[in-house]
Amino acid sequence: MLRSLPVTIGFSIVLHGLMSPVVAADRIQIVSSADGRLEAFVKSVPHDEIYHVWQTRPGSRIAAADWHWETADTKLSGEDFVAGRDSQGRLFVASIQGGVIRYNGQPTAGASLGGVTALDTHDVHGLHLAANADGRVEYFTLSGSGTAWSTAETVAGNRTYANRSLGGTKLRTLAPTRYKDGRLALVALGGDRGTWWSSQTQPNGDWGPWTTLGGHDLQAIAAAPNADGRLDIMALGGNHALYHIYELPEGGWSTWELLAIGPFAEPLTLVPAADGRLELFLRDATKAMMHAAQVGPNGGWSDIQPFAFIPRDATTDSVTMMPDGRLVIAGVRFGDDYPQLWIAGQVQPNGMWEQWTAPPTRKPRAPTKPDISQFTATPNGCYGPIGITCEFSWTVQNCGSTCSVSFVGKTGLGSYNTVFFSAPAVKAQDHVSVKPQDTNTLYVLTAQGPGGTDVKEIEGKLTRATADPCASGCTYYFFKMVPSSAAVPCAKKAYLATSEDIAEQMAKAEFEEGYTVSKITESQFNAFGC
Repeated sequence: MLRSLPVTIGFSIVLHGLMSPVVAADRIQIVSSADGRLEAFVKSVPHDEIYHVWQTRPGSRIAAADWHWETADTKLSGEDFVAGRDSQGRLFVASIQGGVIRYNGQPTAGASLGGVTALDTHDVHGLHLAANADGRVEYFTLSGSGTAWSTAETVAGNRTYANRSLGGTKLRTLAPTRYKDGRLALVALGGDRGTWWSSQTQPNGDWGPWTTLGGHDLQAIAAAPNADGRLDIMALGGNHALYHIYELPEGGWSTWELLAIGPFAEPLTLVPAADGRLELFLRDATKAMMHAAQVGPNGGWSDIQPFAFIPRDATTDSVTMMPDGRLVIAGVRFGDDYPQLWIAGQVQPNGMWEQWTAPPTRKPRAPTKPDISQFTATPNGCYGPIGITCEFSWTVQNCGSTCSVSFVGKTGLGSYNTVFFSAPAVKAQDHVSVKPQDTNTLYVLTAQGPGGTDVKEIEGKLTRATADPCASGCTYYFFKMVPSSAAVPCAKKAYLATSEDIAEQMAKAEFEEGYTVSKITESQFNAFGC
């Protein structure tokens, strides 16, 4: 079973009912269906929307016409994305949008993708994916401070997730993998550009502490288990040479060994073949794909040779294993916004490679307009007594890396021409606390992207203090409001309250900005003019 992925690309294998670890891809993810069909997810340029294409029947050299592009996109966009099948065989794709993990999955195996669900995650990046020994899907991410986080199903297939911190500090990238006994492991590049490792103490169990494996100035990593279960970690150094370190049969780890001088470049992919031999994909200095493999299970390595089936201008490589054990690799390249897939597969399990028929190019449809699907304010739509603090929260769909979201609060005697609060760059899913600065306020959320702009508004209002119900004993108090600028009109207003202090509080809350508020008598009020 495929067990690991490199830093910048992803692959997914489903074997014996378990999904292999998957790392977020830049532009493509390829998955094998249970019936042997290939399914791919491609992120468009430049709008970062994720599209779905699949074979309509199993086969390697089938006609290009035997592929189908989804007429509607996956309703997902954003940064890193992963794809796989869960314990029930249901296909799903997930991405990080505005620091939040969102996914879209089949309700049943073989059905169309459903709607998008946002998980309770915030401020995360670097999305990765694996399945536990019991089949539970588990996402791995990094916080802004470089701490590793897990977001895992509570029960296999229930799509209910729980978060927990896996520790670590200043981690830069993650590469998930799985031991032969089912324990998951994480290999990471640290802030020191060295390698760190942590694993579950038992299948489906808790995680052990992070351990340094040394190394310095490393640029990319990949990890996978040998046929006997020992992990092998590949890394690209700052000198663009290829190194590896591996677990020893007697326990512990080897020292770092130089495998090839290069120069080599990302992406770096390490995968087990059906017989347990590890196969390696990487790029040379010209971005041409290169390939090497162990000469036997747990053995030494062949020379690194050109792999001509994926062109050098195809960005991102994604690997999957067919149900019969053959490995398949795919790349994608773009010209004038047209994605073109390139696919190569083994002739037979553990065998030679050949180029397979890929789907025809397809121009992505026009970018989707951002959709503010939820915009709320508490308490009661920011309607309450003077002195309250209002809590605003929102969710914006179809808001990829080229989408911007802003939030402002306005006052201005009904015209709302004065901005008293501004957050020009908030996240697609976020919340903000605001203290109203006037009796009447307007709050505007704007989401703008290549596909258009969506705007939602909430109008707030302050009422008399809860301590002043004015059920009885209320008196009118009179005030004049003199502006500091001739460009703003003066005003006068009477307030019904139980005390002068309460009335003055109400007046200053309504006319706080740009006015001098003064209490006057009723006769002065009647005579006052602007």
